[in-house]
Amino acid sequence: MDPTLADIGDKKLSTSIQKIEKLVSKNLKQTPMAAQDSRRVM
Repeated sequence: MDPTLADIGDKKLSTSIQKIEKLVSKNLKQTPMAAQDSRRVM
């Protein structure tokens, strides 16, 4: 594995994780009850 490629992959991964976290936090604010239910199910 080329170290530069690995670095690019890490950056892509971290940015996609940040995007997902933003989406999740938005969804949590919109539907707090549903979020609590899903936590109980898991």
